[in-house]
Amino acid sequence: MESGRSHAASITVLNVASSNTCCNELPLADGGVAGAMRPQEAIHVMLREFREFLEKFNVIPIAVGLVLALAFQPMVNSVVGLVLSIVGRVFGMDPDPDTGAYTFADWNPGGFPVGDVINALITFIMIAFVVFMIVRSLARAGAKTEAAATPDQALLTEIRDLLRAR
Repeated sequence: MESGRSHAASITVLNVASSNTCCNELPLADGGVAGAMRPQEAIHVMLREFREFLEKFNVIPIAVGLVLALAFQPMVNSVVGLVLSIVGRVFGMDPDPDTGAYTFADWNPGGFPVGDVINALITFIMIAFVVFMIVRSLARAGAKTEAAATPDQALLTEIRDLLRAR
């Protein structure tokens, strides 16, 4: 263990009940006492720790992915409806009188709700295929790109080229 207290080991509590504008000191597990911190400093520390949390667990890219997935859903539903319409016409099914769309949802041969399973299966296969195509194209694009050299690598390359020129 490292000597001294790390910032993560300190505990700070804002004293809201009293008129004192400082923070309370709390004992730590290592026997020390968390120093008093002004509320403004405590807020800055909390915001910095929150930013580190967001960066550590990649929360922002996950949130962006979720937003894009939600925006992508209507398009997927439209394509699934198109495919189901084509399949429904090929098999001679009648469209739903309420929506006019072809669907397997009402298909219950022998009293078993097979139609819902078929709808879900077709939707899953189409979404999986689209995700596969996106990942495949990103992998191909990534294979063609080259990582930028770090400053150390650029310096070493320059030294190597100078030594070759001698």
